[in-house]
Amino acid sequence: MLIYILLIILLAIFGIVFFVLYIKKMRNSRRRDSFFFHAIHEMKNPLSTVTLTSEMLYEMDTLDEKAHKLVKMIITENKRVVQTVELFLHYGRIEKDELILHIEHVDLHALLSDSLLIHEFFLENQNGTLKTDFEASKYIIGGDKIHLTNVFDNLLENARKYSEEPAEISVKTRNEGKYLVVAVSDNGIGIHPSQQKDVFKQFYRAPEIINKHSKGFGMGLFYVKYIIEKHGGYVTLDSQPGKGSCFEIYLPLISDNSSQSVK
Repeated sequence: MLIYILLIILLAIFGIVFFVLYIKKMRNSRRRDSFFFHAIHEMKNPLSTVTLTSEMLYEMDTLDEKAHKLVKMIITENKRVVQTVELFLHYGRIEKDELILHIEHVDLHALLSDSLLIHEFFLENQNGTLKTDFEASKYIIGGDKIHLTNVFDNLLENARKYSEEPAEISVKTRNEGKYLVVAVSDNGIGIHPSQQKDVFKQFYRAPEIINKHSKGFGMGLFYVKYIIEKHGGYVTLDSQPGKGSCFEIYLPLISDNSSQSVK
């Protein structure tokens, strides 16, 4: 049963990659847009089946501790695939700047803790380390949970992907004026100062990243910047080749943050 679920997830991921590659070749075609939307939309049903099946498996008393851990990973990774599908479905709206955020009070420390779980697991298996320092005393913001989760998953995945082994990643929070600041740092290959503005552009990939890492479509950081700016915040980057990178996300605090409770 676990193998069956894993195969479904792998097929879903393969399908997404295939369709994105196809789309890149047909970027200026209206036919492309229609095909892309409907193909990605059709993936939602099998992904929903994977979600339901894996959650039912997780509740079974007959599974041992290791099996529970594996099923939990399937659930977590499947949610990531679902979020990726949603991202591609939203992509047309992002291009037209018509994306609508569903704003609510968000405990960003709790959101970060949830996002860190799967990345911490992979780092442990690669002998890497993940350090956290949530020193911000005010951490409630007005935000869209789904898109903010995607933002931090993107930054954490990049940190893992482009870090030297063993990877050393840190996630810190602090308050700075009216902002909650989240800093994601790594010991990776770094980005040359002349390319740092370009990495936030749509479809841009730095030459050294292309040479060393073939995966990716140059959409991640464009999406990160877009979503954070839609939240009224901004992104900064401090990086040097061979010395790693530090992305800092500035998100405005809500006015009644002193209560520190999500309503």
